[in-house]
This record gives sequence, structure tokens and C-alpha cells, in this order.
Amino acid sequence: MTESTGASRASLWLLAGIVAGLALLTGATPIEGRGDYGQWLMTSRFYLGQDVPDYRALSALPPLVPLMLSALRLVIPDAVAALQILNALLLAALAGSFYFVGVTLFSAPMLGVLAVAIGLLVTDRFLELFAFGGLLQAAAVLFTLVSVAAFARAGREPAMGRRWWTVGSIGLVLATLSHGGTGVIAVPVGLSLVAIGLARLRGMTVGARLQAVSPVWIALAVIGAYWLLVLLPASREYVGNPASLNYRGPDRLFSGLVSYWPTVVVLAVGAGAIVLGALGEIGRRVVGGHLVLLVWAGVAWGTLLVSVVGAAATDYPRFATPLLAPLVVGSASGILWLGRSLAAYLSGLTPRASAPTWLLASVTLFILVATPFAVSKYARQAAGYQPRDAGALTTIVEWLDGELPPDSAVLTEVRDGKWLEGMSGRAALFSLPVRYSFREAEWERAIAATTLLQSVGALTNQFFFAKFADGDPCSSSDPPDGFTIGANHGGEFVDLLSVATGSVRVLSPDGSGATLATVAGLAPESMASTLTDRRLELRASWTGGPPGGGITYVQTTSLTDQSATLELRAEVKTALPIGGLELDLLPVRGMAVTSVEGIGSIADIRFTRLGLSAPHLRIVVADGRGTIEWLAGGGLRIRSTSTQLRLLVTDLSASSTYSADLRLLCTEELRDAYRIGAVILAQDPSLASRQQRMERLGFHLATSLGPYAVMVADAPAAAPPPATP
Repeated sequence: MTESTGASRASLWLLAGIVAGLALLTGATPIEGRGDYGQWLMTSRFYLGQDVPDYRALSALPPLVPLMLSALRLVIPDAVAALQILNALLLAALAGSFYFVGVTLFSAPMLGVLAVAIGLLVTDRFLELFAFGGLLQAAAVLFTLVSVAAFARAGREPAMGRRWWTVGSIGLVLATLSHGGTGVIAVPVGLSLVAIGLARLRGMTVGARLQAVSPVWIALAVIGAYWLLVLLPASREYVGNPASLNYRGPDRLFSGLVSYWPTVVVLAVGAGAIVLGALGEIGRRVVGGHLVLLVWAGVAWGTLLVSVVGAAATDYPRFATPLLAPLVVGSASGILWLGRSLAAYLSGLTPRASAPTWLLASVTLFILVATPFAVSKYARQAAGYQPRDAGALTTIVEWLDGELPPDSAVLTEVRDGKWLEGMSGRAALFSLPVRYSFREAEWERAIAATTLLQSVGALTNQFFFAKFADGDPCSSSDPPDGFTIGANHGGEFVDLLSVATGSVRVLSPDGSGATLATVAGLAPESMASTLTDRRLELRASWTGGPPGGGITYVQTTSLTDQSATLELRAEVKTALPIGGLELDLLPVRGMAVTSVEGIGSIADIRFTRLGLSAPHLRIVVADGRGTIEWLAGGGLRIRSTSTQLRLLVTDLSASSTYSADLRLLCTEELRDAYRIGAVILAQDPSLASRQQRMERLGFHLATSLGPYAVMVADAPAAAPPPATP
């Protein structure tokens, strides 16, 4: 057995060990309801001809991975088992593609193993794809690696060129059909390597060279047709996402790349090895593996630079794996050089053990040391994407599918909703942050779900989302005691301030600041809404008062279409002398007022940073009839010295595009419009208030299972699933 043959066999055994270990790790981790897995399960239903929610634009998604899952489900009907097997197959294929690239570029089996170990065990970016269900990008990366290796080999082996040009071209097509964003990087990378390969085909005319790479032209025609007919129309909404740059911009990409120190080491070692190796190859006037890696990395990172300079609204954190892939292979070349040097030194000290033996031992030790870190990191990543209880969620989904009519939807949280869609094809209503959704219909559904789960009604325009926690803003006699002001911050509605109407104070006329009456001590009188094409107003009133005189308090909340200012007008009508009005604006839980500038009748306030910047509001007491005070607890106290108070709240950190229009959202109307037949609630501290609101909407508690409470519309219920012991 020659040394190369022994190294090849040993490398294959090491590769098999890595793949088997990772397959056991991912297979032992519950997959139900985790991350995006439910979404791909739901998409596979579309290709199987099964029911899917009609609001899902599934034909716009890259079809390859859903088609693969559909084919598996024809053989393996169990949805969870099919997902686990697809997961394992893609993981094994990704490992194999790293090995293929390493062996092809450097003719070194151990380098291929090191590339696999570094990509899947050292850096955390590739395994995270399997933690949250990024199967589309995992497939796109592996096909990109295949195309890189094939094109590099085609230029090096003219006799086998047509075969390798074909393999590389198929890889490009499959990468594009797997994940649009990765395909945008894969195509220029592939074409750059085709150019290198053509330059290496010496002794051929230009026409002969172009004919030799005819599979590439066919692939480009297929890719161009797909981009023109499918991807570009679908991406118009994607690139217009109002929140992506603020929350999913380049800063998130770079923070993700440097958040885990082993990945930083891979970046540094890979870049250094590629540059030094490429300089050496240029000096020798050869096109070697390092020069290929330099072109590959340069084009990939250059594509990112074009997107950043052009301010393209895309999901930048998902650029991490295609950007990191060439650096993984480059770092493998650098570590192999160190390993060979160490092996040569040790073989000189111990002649009975050869250098290849020492190299095999050092690579094996490297894998054994890296594995526990990879297992621990993956477990943390997967846990972050897990539902509260995967088994209980699946049981509830199956029970509801038998309990509800086919056209009934379920109101729930986003991860639970995606799993329900995938398992049953039933419509789910959930709140998906704008930064993760790219179609207006999804934004509208998210606002509806948030309104139903967190309020009894709401007002929206392009800049504000004001939610009422009690009362009924859509009635004529049940004024709310307060509301939450959510503002458009970088394209995402963020809850910032709460207005407790019940704690509004009517002050004594003696100037002491004593309270003469509070709105909480008055009786609700009336509630009215006025909606025109340009303006929406909610007018609420309370009446009562101390002995000797009646007090009527009237509060009007107004939003205007396309206006960045919310108006709050308060007025006291009474024959009694009063000293003014006082109300507090308090930050919601989880937010803090970090700075206040210009205390007086105008104040600019900033909150806890979210995304690239801090939410920013301007508070104005109009007409100069009051003052603003920053409270020690972090809120603002607004005081007027007259019977009227006009407060203007202006959003100063909104994006230039919007996810909502001027609307009054009434929960009963939303319930009927979306055909809500059941609600899945988490058993957390907010359960009591949410359950009470759902009961007002005509739902009753049907069962509790694990961390979930299930409420269904008032009707005879089927036998509930068994309770968790």
C-alpha cells in the first residue's frame, strides 16, 4: 500500500467518523417545531399536492430542497422522520463537498478532512444552518463547493474537461435553485473559475474553448430564465423590506462572524494562508489551489461589498457561510502545512514512526479536541430555536386538526404556527417580525396577530401602532384605561411607552400639586371612533367627581395618514376650580429611557438601542401650556396648568418605507376575517390576561398540555389530548 493510498483510506475513515458523529448529534436533537423546519415541511406539501394556506406564495421559493423533501415523504410518510433523514443527507453532502474541494485543489486527502473538520467542528456558522433549519442555504453552499471543485478540475484535466464542465454547471444551477441569495454569490464565483479554466486550456482556438465550456452557457441560460421569470419578481418585495438594513444589515453579519472566537481564528488563518500561498504560486507562475481560493474569496466578498455599497435590503447574516467557505479551505491548507512540519520534526525524533503516521495522529487529535466544542455549541444553538415543548406541540397540532373545520385558522406564536402549517396545512395567524418577513400580506397578518394576542383593539398608521389593553376602543360605552404606544423604528414596530389613562390626575387649585381626582375614580361614560380617509380619532370620556361638583374627562387619541405624529388631547370639563392636569408616560417592560434632551415643553427622548440605533421620539406639549419632567424611575411626567392638554408624540427613527396603513383594528372583526377557530397560548405570566381577552372573544379553555393552553371557539369540543403528567 502506497503512502497516498493509505492517506486516502485514512482520510475517508476520518470523514465517515465526522459525518456519523454529526448525524447522531442532529438526529438525537428534537426537530419538531424547531426554527424553519415547519416552513419547509409546509412547502413540501405544496409539491405533494396537499392543502397549504392560501396566503403562502410558495411558488416563489427556490424549489430544490422542498422537492427533495417531497420525494422523501413519498417513501417515508412520517413527516418528522423525513425531515431528520433530509437533514442527515444534506449534512453528509455538505461534509463531502468540503472534502471534494480540498482534495481537488490540493491533491491532499488530509486537507479535505481538515476542511470538513474546520467547517463543521471549528467554526459555528455551518452547523447553525442545521440548528435552525437553514436547509435551503446548506444545499446551496454544498452545490457551490461542488461547482468550484469541478471547474477547477476541468481546467486542469482537458481530457476530462467536458465531464467536469458539466458537473460544475449542474452545481451552479442547483445552487441557484436551492437558495436565491447564495446563488447570487455562486454564479459570479463559478464564472470567475470558468475564466481561469479557459485560460489554462492552451493550444486551443477561442472558438474551441467556448465550445468546450458549452455546458456553462446552457447553465447560464437556465439560471437567467429562472432569475427573470421567478426570482426577480419575487425579490421585489424582499429587497424593499423596511426593517432588514436596521436589524439584519451588514453589522449583524460581521458581529456573527466574530462572535465565536474559533470562527475568528478560521478567518485569520484562512486569509493569511490564502494570500501567502497565492503569492508563492504567482511567483512560480502556476495556477494552484491558493490562487483559486483567492479568486473565489475575492469574488464572494466583492459581491458582499457591492450589496453593502448599494444598500441592498437583504438578509446579510445569511451571507456568512458562502463568505466563510473559501477561508475554511484556506485555513485547512495552513493547518496542514503546520501539521506536516510538525510530523516531519517528530519523525526525526522517533524514526520508527513515519511522518504520515504522525500527520494522521495529529489530524485525529485535532478532530477529537474540536468535537466537544462543536457538540456544545450546536446544542446551545438548537435550544435557542426549539419550541417550548416539541412533543406537546405536535400532539396539540394533531388534535386541533381533527377538532376544527378545515377552513378554521389557529392563532399562536410564530414557531408554533409554522409547525402547524407544515404538519396540517392549516392556516395559522402569528406575529412574525417585519425583519424576517418580506411580503406585505405577512406584515398585515403579523399586525392582526399582535392585536389579537396583546390587546382588545389598536390604531395604526405608517408610524405608530397603539394597542389598548382593556376596555373596547371599538365599542360605544367601554373606554380603555390605557394604551401602549408602539413606534416604527427602522421599519419595525417597537413598543416604547405606556399611557395609563386611569392614573391621569386632576390637580388641586391651591398649587400644592395635590390630586383633586383621578380618572380611575370616574365612571366610564362613552367611547366613539371617527375614521376618514386621512384621520382616525378615538374619543373616550369618563364622568363623576368629588362632592360639590361634577368632573368630565375627555381624552382623544388621533393618528393621521402618512403623519409621523400621534396626538393626545385631554380635557377636563367642570365647574370646580382646578390646578391643571397631570399624566405619566412610562417605558414598557424591557425598554428604558436612556436620554432626555430639552426638558420643558419639548423633549427628545431615546430608548434602549435596537438594531443600528436607538428608538427616538419627540414629545411636545403644544401651545406652551405645560411642562415635561423626567422621572427618577425612567418615565416622563406631563403637567398642564389649564383644563386642557395637547400632547404630540413624533417618531424620529422610522424607516422610509412602511408595513402598516391608517386603520382601526377591532378584535372581533379580526377574529372573523381570519376565521380563528382556536388559540394556542403559552402558560407564562401573561396567560391570565390573554385568556381573559380570548374569553371575551368567544373562546373557552379546551385543554392544557405541557407549557401550552389551548382555547377553542365556543362549540362542542372533541375529547382533549391527554394531559402531561
